[in-house]
Amino acid sequence: MTNLEVPYPGYNWNITQHMGMANQESITELLRAADLFKGQTNFSELVSSYMLNLGIFTENVRSDTGQSDTWRDYQQVLSELGLIVSTSLTRSSNLSITPIGLLFLDKELSYQEMMATQAMRYQYPNGYKGLANISRAYASDRGIPNRWMLDTLHGVKVKPAILILRALIDLYLDSPEKARLTASECATGLIPIITHDNPKQAYENIIYVRKNNVSTRDSVLKRNAAEWFSLLLQTELVVGNRREIHLSPYAIENLQDLQRLCEMHETFQSEFWIPTGSDSDAFDWFSYYGLPSTETMSQRFEGFDPFDAAGFRIDDMDQITGNTNLTLELVDFVNPPEYSSSSDSYTERSYSEEAIREGIKKRTEAGRRHEDLVGIARQRMLDAGFSVYRSAAVDLLGTRDDQCLIVEVKTITRKNLISQTRKGLMQLGEYRYRYQDEYRSSNKPETLLLLSSKAQYEQWRIGFMDSLDIGCANINADSSFSSCVKRSIANSVFSYAS
Repeated sequence: MTNLEVPYPGYNWNITQHMGMANQESITELLRAADLFKGQTNFSELVSSYMLNLGIFTENVRSDTGQSDTWRDYQQVLSELGLIVSTSLTRSSNLSITPIGLLFLDKELSYQEMMATQAMRYQYPNGYKGLANISRAYASDRGIPNRWMLDTLHGVKVKPAILILRALIDLYLDSPEKARLTASECATGLIPIITHDNPKQAYENIIYVRKNNVSTRDSVLKRNAAEWFSLLLQTELVVGNRREIHLSPYAIENLQDLQRLCEMHETFQSEFWIPTGSDSDAFDWFSYYGLPSTETMSQRFEGFDPFDAAGFRIDDMDQITGNTNLTLELVDFVNPPEYSSSSDSYTERSYSEEAIREGIKKRTEAGRRHEDLVGIARQRMLDAGFSVYRSAAVDLLGTRDDQCLIVEVKTITRKNLISQTRKGLMQLGEYRYRYQDEYRSSNKPETLLLLSSKAQYEQWRIGFMDSLDIGCANINADSSFSSCVKRSIANSVFSYAS
């Protein structure tokens, strides 16, 4: 039976109204500015000046201060997409850019790939959205303090983008010429769906709405649908406008892959965030949402089969170039310089476009997410009593008594997982050999490939790493670590969650 009633008064799919202003240039430059000026006491003023100088946003003078504050108005888009931790939880001077925000700044993910990944992962309940005014009394009467716990109470566990894409896919498979979805149909037929228990429910509700000429009168839900259309239009998956969308040629060409991604989001319990009712829920949401696994990254991806019927076949590998004589001369890393540009002249940068561009260039070349993870791993090794070093070649090398641990950090995406794994294994094998050779060490160093996201490897690949005596681990959303190939020294340092 088709149910078109929302689960409680005021339930909606609200996302920031500024999403309609979002495009590749505005989001890219806003996040770049946030990265460039973070830590500065006049952060908001500097970001606003930078954005206005670029002419991306119109000046909006606030009535309470009489000054323009572009950052305050538009930072909600970055929080909504999980690119930064909401500034309601952190001060601007302590701004936190999430791992996916860093991957995007480092150009590991294109704009369309990042937007598709985050749109498909966005869910209700989440730790960012507050209660609608109409829901407050209803929640208060039940002793519920926030929206995410009210959603949980009513069994809400839904990803809007997945429902919209499922409806479009099934409509296309049924009749390509009718495979369009209007904002009114979405508001009426899709927003009331609260789970993915029946993957066909989205399609069935839209067919019911059309046959019975049903349309919600709730203007809030219609606006929600239009905002979601605006978000999805920033991906490569749909085309159209805020009133009506349909699958893009790219989505149709890759329909099976899109269906597989939808199914993964619908069925994998690990791909849903579950609130616990604790004070840390809001932070936990950004920890989860800001760090996607490689499996849920929506990327242009060419699959390959490393074996054919004739047996082993050498497939295309990314060529490893550069000076093979890079020194392994180690530099003491106990008190390394912080990864920060707080010493730069931000007063000058707020007025000098060239200085701003140079600062952005330097940060891009540094590899933000890579350095972020190196810093976390370094601290774990120091806490475990290691003396820690690095060189032009080696990310981290730690010594403790007669033990040695070499760590190679790789930032991974769905697209580069295999090539990055191969590079890492090759590097670790070389570093291990050269350390023993150049330092005349009788002890064989332990080696660890440390990944920036959760990855699913084939069993044979895990066995291959094990045969090379190279460990493999990844960082989790809560900054704990998990391992698929364990080694004793690394186990003691990173205290694997699984």
